[in-house]
Amino acid sequence: MTAFHVHVTLLAVLHAGLAQAGPDAWLPDALEVSAEVRGHLAPVAQASYPREALDALFKDLRLKGDAFCRRKFNKVDSPEAAAYVPAASLAADLAVSHMGRRAMVLGCRNFFEMNDIRPERGLALVRALSKAGPAPAAFDCYAVGLMQPWMMHRELGCRRLGMVDLDWRILEAHHRLAGLLSAGKLSSVEALEAALPSLDFRWVAQRKHDVDGHSLGVAAPVLCRSQNADCKRTLVELQQRPPPARVELRLTGLEDLDLGPAEQGVRRVLFLSNALEYMSWTGTRGLLDRLAKALPRGEHALLVHHAGGTTGFGLYRLEATAAGAPRIRTLCKDEYPDVRPNATTT
Repeated sequence: MTAFHVHVTLLAVLHAGLAQAGPDAWLPDALEVSAEVRGHLAPVAQASYPREALDALFKDLRLKGDAFCRRKFNKVDSPEAAAYVPAASLAADLAVSHMGRRAMVLGCRNFFEMNDIRPERGLALVRALSKAGPAPAAFDCYAVGLMQPWMMHRELGCRRLGMVDLDWRILEAHHRLAGLLSAGKLSSVEALEAALPSLDFRWVAQRKHDVDGHSLGVAAPVLCRSQNADCKRTLVELQQRPPPARVELRLTGLEDLDLGPAEQGVRRVLFLSNALEYMSWTGTRGLLDRLAKALPRGEHALLVHHAGGTTGFGLYRLEATAAGAPRIRTLCKDEYPDVRPNATTT
Protein backbone atom coordinates (compact mmCIF):
# COMPACT_ATOMS: atom_id res chain seq x y z
CA MET A 1 0.00 0.00 0.00
CA THR A 2 1.42 3.38 -0.97
CA ALA A 3 1.75 6.35 1.38
CA PHE A 4 -1.03 8.05 -0.58
CA HIS A 5 -3.40 5.14 -0.03
CA VAL A 6 -2.52 5.00 3.68
CA HIS A 7 -3.29 8.72 3.96
CA VAL A 8 -6.62 8.31 2.17
CA THR A 9 -7.52 5.32 4.34
CA LEU A 10 -6.79 7.25 7.54
CA LEU A 11 -8.93 10.15 6.34
CA ALA A 12 -11.76 7.76 5.56
CA VAL A 13 -11.54 6.24 9.04
CA LEU A 14 -11.51 9.67 10.63
CA HIS A 15 -14.55 10.87 8.67
CA ALA A 16 -16.36 7.62 9.40
CA GLY A 17 -15.66 8.10 13.10
CA LEU A 18 -17.01 11.65 12.95
CA ALA A 19 -20.10 10.49 11.11
CA GLN A 20 -20.78 7.79 13.70
CA ALA A 21 -20.19 10.12 16.64
CA GLY A 22 -23.75 11.41 16.66
CA PRO A 23 -25.15 14.83 17.57
CA ASP A 24 -24.69 14.32 21.34
CA ALA A 25 -21.17 12.88 21.23
CA TRP A 26 -19.55 15.85 22.99
CA LEU A 27 -22.09 15.93 25.81
CA PRO A 28 -20.98 14.68 29.25
CA ASP A 29 -21.83 11.06 29.90
CA ALA A 30 -22.24 11.58 33.63
CA LEU A 31 -21.78 13.92 36.58
CA GLU A 32 -20.11 12.48 39.70
CA VAL A 33 -20.60 14.39 42.97
CA SER A 34 -18.57 14.22 46.19
CA ALA A 35 -20.18 13.84 49.61
CA GLU A 36 -18.86 17.28 50.56
CA VAL A 37 -20.78 19.00 47.79
CA ARG A 38 -23.93 16.99 48.43
CA GLY A 39 -23.81 18.22 52.03
CA HIS A 40 -23.88 21.88 50.95
CA LEU A 41 -26.21 21.91 47.95
CA ALA A 42 -29.77 20.71 48.49
CA PRO A 43 -30.61 20.22 44.75
CA VAL A 44 -27.68 17.80 44.40
CA ALA A 45 -28.84 14.75 46.30
CA GLN A 46 -27.27 11.93 44.26
CA ALA A 47 -23.67 10.78 43.99
CA SER A 48 -24.04 10.30 40.24
CA TYR A 49 -26.24 11.74 37.49
CA PRO A 50 -26.53 10.31 33.96
CA ARG A 51 -26.41 12.46 30.85
CA GLU A 52 -30.17 12.66 30.45
CA ALA A 53 -30.58 14.20 33.94
CA LEU A 54 -28.03 17.01 33.54
CA ASP A 55 -30.19 19.62 31.79
CA ALA A 56 -32.82 19.51 34.52
CA LEU A 57 -30.23 19.45 37.32
CA PHE A 58 -28.32 22.48 36.05
CA LYS A 59 -31.56 24.37 35.42
CA ASP A 60 -32.61 23.72 39.02
CA LEU A 61 -29.20 24.70 40.37
CA ARG A 62 -29.18 27.94 38.38
CA LEU A 63 -32.70 28.94 39.48
CA LYS A 64 -32.04 28.30 43.16
CA GLY A 65 -28.38 29.34 43.09
CA ASP A 66 -29.14 32.70 41.50
CA ALA A 67 -31.83 33.29 44.11
CA PHE A 68 -29.39 32.41 46.89
CA CYS A 69 -26.71 34.76 45.52
CA ARG A 70 -29.25 37.59 45.21
CA ARG A 71 -30.24 37.01 48.80
CA LYS A 72 -26.63 36.89 49.92
CA PHE A 73 -25.45 40.04 48.13
CA ASN A 74 -28.59 42.02 47.29
CA LYS A 75 -30.67 41.09 50.34
CA VAL A 76 -33.52 40.05 48.02
CA ASP A 77 -35.28 37.02 49.47
CA SER A 78 -37.24 34.31 47.65
CA PRO A 79 -38.38 30.74 48.40
CA GLU A 80 -35.83 29.39 45.92
CA ALA A 81 -32.96 30.78 48.03
CA ALA A 82 -33.93 28.63 51.01
CA ALA A 83 -34.23 25.58 48.75
CA TYR A 84 -30.59 25.92 47.60
CA VAL A 85 -28.85 24.79 50.79
CA PRO A 86 -29.96 22.43 53.55
CA ALA A 87 -31.95 24.32 56.18
CA ALA A 88 -29.47 23.43 58.93
CA SER A 89 -26.62 25.29 57.18
CA LEU A 90 -28.51 28.17 55.53
CA ALA A 91 -27.48 30.86 58.03
CA ALA A 92 -23.83 29.77 57.94
CA ASP A 93 -23.79 29.70 54.14
CA LEU A 94 -25.27 33.19 53.89
CA ALA A 95 -22.51 34.46 56.18
CA VAL A 96 -19.68 32.81 54.22
CA SER A 97 -17.04 35.24 52.88
CA HIS A 98 -16.12 35.74 49.22
CA MET A 99 -13.16 33.36 49.36
CA GLY A 100 -12.70 29.86 50.68
CA ARG A 101 -13.76 26.32 49.90
CA ARG A 102 -17.39 26.68 50.95
CA ALA A 103 -17.76 29.83 48.85
CA MET A 104 -16.61 27.89 45.79
CA VAL A 105 -19.27 25.23 46.34
CA LEU A 106 -22.01 27.87 46.68
CA GLY A 107 -21.15 29.43 43.30
CA CYS A 108 -21.65 33.13 44.07
CA ARG A 109 -18.15 34.13 42.97
CA ASN A 110 -16.79 32.10 40.09
CA PHE A 111 -13.39 32.03 38.41
CA PHE A 112 -14.30 31.35 34.79
CA GLU A 113 -11.25 33.19 33.46
CA MET A 114 -8.04 31.22 33.04
CA ASN A 115 -4.93 32.72 34.61
CA ASP A 116 -2.57 29.92 33.55
CA ILE A 117 -0.52 31.49 30.77
CA ARG A 118 0.11 29.17 27.83
CA PRO A 119 -0.81 25.92 29.59
CA GLU A 120 -0.56 24.13 26.26
CA ARG A 121 3.25 24.15 26.68
CA GLY A 122 3.10 21.54 29.42
CA LEU A 123 0.57 19.47 27.50
CA ALA A 124 2.70 19.57 24.35
CA LEU A 125 5.59 18.21 26.41
CA VAL A 126 3.40 15.34 27.60
CA ARG A 127 2.66 14.53 23.97
CA ALA A 128 6.31 14.79 22.95
CA LEU A 129 7.48 12.50 25.74
CA SER A 130 4.91 9.89 24.79
CA LYS A 131 6.38 9.79 21.30
CA ALA A 132 9.93 9.40 22.60
CA GLY A 133 9.28 5.86 23.87
CA PRO A 134 6.62 3.19 23.56
CA ALA A 135 3.48 5.26 23.08
CA PRO A 136 0.49 4.50 25.30
CA ALA A 137 -2.67 3.37 23.60
CA ALA A 138 -4.47 6.53 24.67
CA PHE A 139 -4.65 9.30 27.23
CA ASP A 140 -7.21 9.62 29.98
CA CYS A 141 -7.24 13.34 30.77
CA TYR A 142 -8.51 15.20 33.82
CA ALA A 143 -8.19 18.90 34.57
CA VAL A 144 -9.46 21.69 36.75
CA GLY A 145 -10.52 24.99 35.18
CA LEU A 146 -12.78 25.88 32.28
CA MET A 147 -10.53 25.95 29.21
CA GLN A 148 -7.74 23.64 30.34
CA PRO A 149 -9.61 20.33 29.78
CA TRP A 150 -10.51 21.36 26.23
CA MET A 151 -6.87 22.29 25.60
CA MET A 152 -5.89 18.83 26.84
CA HIS A 153 -8.10 17.21 24.24
CA ARG A 154 -6.72 19.48 21.51
CA GLU A 155 -3.14 18.55 22.43
CA LEU A 156 -3.53 14.90 23.43
CA GLY A 157 -6.64 13.56 21.69
CA CYS A 158 -7.97 12.21 24.97
CA ARG A 159 -9.83 8.93 25.15
CA ARG A 160 -11.53 10.13 28.33
CA LEU A 161 -11.91 13.78 29.22
CA GLY A 162 -12.77 14.68 32.80
CA MET A 163 -13.61 18.18 34.09
CA VAL A 164 -12.94 18.50 37.82
CA ASP A 165 -14.16 21.39 39.99
CA LEU A 166 -15.75 22.22 43.34
CA ASP A 167 -17.81 24.90 41.61
CA TRP A 168 -20.92 23.58 39.84
CA ARG A 169 -21.09 26.72 37.68
CA ILE A 170 -17.77 25.80 36.07
CA LEU A 171 -19.16 22.36 35.24
CA GLU A 172 -22.38 23.90 33.93
CA ALA A 173 -20.24 26.04 31.61
CA HIS A 174 -18.50 22.86 30.42
CA HIS A 175 -21.92 21.32 29.79
CA ARG A 176 -22.98 24.34 27.72
CA LEU A 177 -19.73 24.35 25.74
CA ALA A 178 -20.20 20.64 25.02
CA GLY A 179 -23.71 21.43 23.81
CA LEU A 180 -22.36 24.04 21.40
CA LEU A 181 -19.81 21.54 20.04
CA SER A 182 -22.48 18.86 19.70
CA ALA A 183 -24.67 21.29 17.77
CA GLY A 184 -21.77 22.21 15.45
CA LYS A 185 -21.95 25.87 16.44
CA LEU A 186 -18.20 26.46 16.81
CA SER A 187 -17.12 25.85 13.21
CA SER A 188 -15.45 29.26 12.83
CA VAL A 189 -14.38 32.20 14.96
CA GLU A 190 -17.39 34.13 13.67
CA ALA A 191 -19.78 31.30 14.58
CA LEU A 192 -18.14 31.00 17.98
CA GLU A 193 -18.49 34.74 18.65
CA ALA A 194 -22.20 34.44 17.91
CA ALA A 195 -22.60 31.38 20.13
CA LEU A 196 -20.56 32.42 23.20
CA PRO A 197 -23.22 34.69 24.76
CA SER A 198 -25.34 31.60 25.33
CA LEU A 199 -22.82 30.53 28.00
CA ASP A 200 -24.36 33.31 30.14
CA PHE A 201 -21.66 33.39 32.82
CA ARG A 202 -23.09 34.56 36.13
CA TRP A 203 -21.61 35.84 39.39
CA VAL A 204 -18.18 36.23 37.87
CA ALA A 205 -15.26 36.80 40.25
CA GLN A 206 -13.38 40.07 39.76
CA ARG A 207 -16.45 41.83 38.37
CA LYS A 208 -17.33 44.72 40.65
CA HIS A 209 -21.09 44.40 40.35
CA ASP A 210 -20.86 40.72 41.31
CA VAL A 211 -18.65 41.22 44.33
CA ASP A 212 -20.63 44.17 45.66
CA GLY A 213 -23.90 42.45 44.90
CA HIS A 214 -25.56 45.43 43.21
CA SER A 215 -27.01 43.20 40.50
CA LEU A 216 -26.92 39.65 39.23
CA GLY A 217 -23.72 39.34 37.24
CA VAL A 218 -24.15 38.43 33.59
CA ALA A 219 -20.67 39.21 32.30
CA ALA A 220 -19.56 39.05 28.69
CA PRO A 221 -18.04 35.61 28.10
CA VAL A 222 -14.31 36.01 28.71
CA LEU A 223 -12.55 32.70 28.60
CA CYS A 224 -8.84 33.36 28.98
CA ARG A 225 -8.04 36.99 29.70
CA SER A 226 -5.17 37.99 27.40
CA GLN A 227 -5.20 34.54 25.80
CA ASN A 228 -8.77 34.83 24.60
CA ALA A 229 -7.83 34.45 20.93
CA ASP A 230 -6.04 31.14 21.56
CA CYS A 231 -8.95 29.84 23.58
CA LYS A 232 -11.28 30.59 20.71
CA ARG A 233 -8.96 28.84 18.28
CA THR A 234 -8.94 25.83 20.59
CA LEU A 235 -12.72 25.50 20.46
CA VAL A 236 -12.87 26.02 16.69
CA GLU A 237 -10.18 23.35 16.17
CA LEU A 238 -12.06 20.94 18.42
CA GLN A 239 -15.15 21.30 16.26
CA GLN A 240 -13.17 19.65 13.45
CA ARG A 241 -11.92 16.73 15.56
CA PRO A 242 -13.47 13.54 16.93
CA PRO A 243 -14.86 13.90 20.47
CA PRO A 244 -13.49 11.83 23.36
CA ALA A 245 -14.98 8.40 23.80
CA ARG A 246 -16.24 9.56 27.21
CA VAL A 247 -16.71 12.98 28.82
CA GLU A 248 -17.12 13.21 32.59
CA LEU A 249 -18.04 16.04 34.95
CA ARG A 250 -16.67 15.62 38.48
CA LEU A 251 -18.11 17.99 41.06
CA THR A 252 -15.50 17.52 43.75
CA GLY A 253 -12.35 18.88 45.28
CA LEU A 254 -9.08 17.26 44.30
CA GLU A 255 -8.71 15.98 47.88
CA ASP A 256 -11.74 13.75 47.26
CA LEU A 257 -11.09 12.89 43.62
CA ASP A 258 -11.26 9.15 43.03
CA LEU A 259 -10.96 8.02 39.42
CA GLY A 260 -11.11 4.30 40.09
CA PRO A 261 -8.74 1.74 38.54
CA ALA A 262 -6.62 2.87 35.59
CA GLU A 263 -6.25 0.66 32.53
CA GLN A 264 -3.12 -1.01 31.26
CA GLY A 265 -1.61 0.84 28.32
CA VAL A 266 -3.57 4.04 28.99
CA ARG A 267 -1.71 7.04 30.38
CA ARG A 268 -3.53 9.09 32.99
CA VAL A 269 -2.71 12.80 32.81
CA LEU A 270 -3.92 15.31 35.39
CA PHE A 271 -3.63 19.05 34.79
CA LEU A 272 -3.77 20.52 38.30
CA SER A 273 -3.28 24.21 37.42
CA ASN A 274 -2.16 25.82 40.70
CA ALA A 275 -4.66 23.93 42.87
CA LEU A 276 -1.92 22.16 44.85
CA GLU A 277 -0.87 25.52 46.27
CA TYR A 278 -4.19 25.70 48.13
CA MET A 279 -4.37 22.09 49.30
CA SER A 280 -3.26 20.73 52.66
CA TRP A 281 -0.47 18.15 52.69
CA THR A 282 -2.97 15.63 54.07
CA GLY A 283 -5.36 16.26 51.19
CA THR A 284 -2.57 16.15 48.63
CA ARG A 285 -1.22 12.89 50.02
CA GLY A 286 -4.69 11.35 49.96
CA LEU A 287 -5.07 12.25 46.27
CA LEU A 288 -1.68 10.77 45.42
CA ASP A 289 -2.37 7.62 47.41
CA ARG A 290 -5.56 6.96 45.45
CA LEU A 291 -3.95 7.74 42.09
CA ALA A 292 -0.97 5.47 42.81
CA LYS A 293 -3.05 2.55 44.06
CA ALA A 294 -5.22 2.75 40.94
CA LEU A 295 -2.27 2.24 38.59
CA PRO A 296 -1.72 -1.18 37.00
CA ARG A 297 1.70 -2.71 37.55
CA GLY A 298 4.34 -0.95 35.49
CA GLU A 299 2.14 2.03 34.65
CA HIS A 300 2.54 5.63 35.75
CA ALA A 301 0.49 8.82 35.66
CA LEU A 302 1.63 12.32 34.73
CA LEU A 303 0.78 15.42 36.77
CA VAL A 304 1.08 18.94 35.37
CA HIS A 305 1.33 21.79 37.86
CA HIS A 306 1.04 25.32 36.48
CA ALA A 307 2.04 28.35 38.54
CA GLY A 308 -0.97 30.69 38.37
CA GLY A 309 -0.49 33.95 36.49
CA THR A 310 2.74 32.80 34.83
CA THR A 311 4.01 30.52 32.08
CA GLY A 312 5.87 28.40 34.65
CA PHE A 313 4.94 24.73 34.92
CA GLY A 314 6.26 21.44 36.21
CA LEU A 315 5.73 17.94 34.90
CA TYR A 316 5.80 15.09 37.42
CA ARG A 317 5.68 11.32 37.04
CA LEU A 318 3.62 9.43 39.62
CA GLU A 319 4.07 5.72 40.20
CA ALA A 320 3.61 3.29 43.07
CA THR A 321 6.41 1.79 45.14
CA ALA A 322 6.48 -1.94 45.85
CA ALA A 323 4.59 -1.17 49.06
CA GLY A 324 1.96 0.75 47.11
CA ALA A 325 3.00 4.22 48.31
CA PRO A 326 3.06 7.10 45.79
CA ARG A 327 6.46 8.03 44.39
CA ILE A 328 6.96 11.32 42.55
CA ARG A 329 9.71 11.97 40.03
CA THR A 330 10.28 15.46 38.62
CA LEU A 331 10.58 15.26 34.83
CA CYS A 332 11.00 18.99 34.34
CA LYS A 333 10.27 22.12 36.33
CA ASP A 334 10.44 25.85 35.73
CA GLU A 335 11.54 28.14 38.53
CA TYR A 336 8.58 28.63 40.84
CA PRO A 337 7.98 27.88 44.53
CA ASP A 338 8.32 24.14 45.02
CA VAL A 339 4.85 22.74 45.69
CA ARG A 340 5.59 19.09 45.07
CA PRO A 341 3.33 16.84 47.15
CA ASN A 342 4.64 15.30 50.36
CA ALA A 343 5.47 11.93 48.84
CA THR A 344 8.53 9.78 48.29
CA THR A 345 10.60 11.60 45.66
CA THR A 346 13.43 10.56 43.38
